Amino acid sequence: MSDLQIVLAGFAQIAVNVWPVLAVLALYGAVSWRESRRG
Repeated sequence: MSDLQIVLAGFAQIAVNVWPVLAVLALYGAVSWRESRRG
């Protein structure tokens, strides 16, 4: 494997691990933002 493939594989692994957390944070942020707008 070339260095680029190793870097991409590591990045993909990180993305798979982080994606659910970011999705939950985005959903929570959207809900709280909508609540604050409705005020």
